[in-house]
Amino acid sequence: TDGSGAEIELSLGHEVLADVLSGRRTVHEALNDGSATIEGDYERVIRVLSCFEVPTLWGLGSADDS
Repeated sequence: TDGSGAEIELSLGHEVLADVLSGRRTVHEALNDGSATIEGDYERVIRVLSCFEVPTLWGLGSADDS
């Protein structure tokens, strides 16, 4: 789907997603520097991301800590 009407949304660019998936940074770091944003319930987004076995998606430390 295109996500219209979604209750929660994580927005980030392709480059940021590539960095997160490759372990160069975490979603938390991207949120802190403004290169990613959350619309809706922050905790719910983190719970959804924690379903994936990619520590940098839900890791709250630096990418070096994952």
